[in-house]
Amino acid sequence: MFFVNLGIFLSQYWLKGQGYGKIFKDTLYLKDVRKIRTLWVLNGPNLNLLGRREPDTYGKETLAEINDELLEIAQKAGVPIEIKQTNFEGEMIQWIHTMAEDDFLIINPGAWTHYSYAIRDAIAGVKVPAIEVHLSNIHAREEFRKNSVIAPVCIGQISGLGKKSYKLALQFAMEYLTQ
Repeated sequence: MFFVNLGIFLSQYWLKGQGYGKIFKDTLYLKDVRKIRTLWVLNGPNLNLLGRREPDTYGKETLAEINDELLEIAQKAGVPIEIKQTNFEGEMIQWIHTMAEDDFLIINPGAWTHYSYAIRDAIAGVKVPAIEVHLSNIHAREEFRKNSVIAPVCIGQISGLGKKSYKLALQFAMEYLTQ
């Protein structure tokens, strides 16, 4: 079982200023989640430094703490999940190349967001449904961070909500996979 209804959450709670925590009180659960091969969560450069690197921007939680929460949610839902981090662009591309169309990708490309046409092309090439996530609001930061070359090949982008960006992406993936 897993929670769904990102659209309802956004329209009823977040957009009306009710706060994120309410979603857990009003959550719907599904028993029949379409079988998928793997739900991937890929993290790009410097995300291994979370908790130490600019905590005012990226938060105080480590990537391991975020990953543990995602693992717990996926395991409770019975969804196979693979979570990885790399500082090497070629390694990220190799992981993407192993994906199948029935997989789902949650990706935080970090700095590669702004210039990696190779990662963009890899996602487009394997035709895997994907959602881009960022801990900080890239649209409210330096000018060079406002452009994503990855977003056009993704279903959507969630940014600026800290670790909740990942949780919402995971929730969306589960909803998407049940359609």
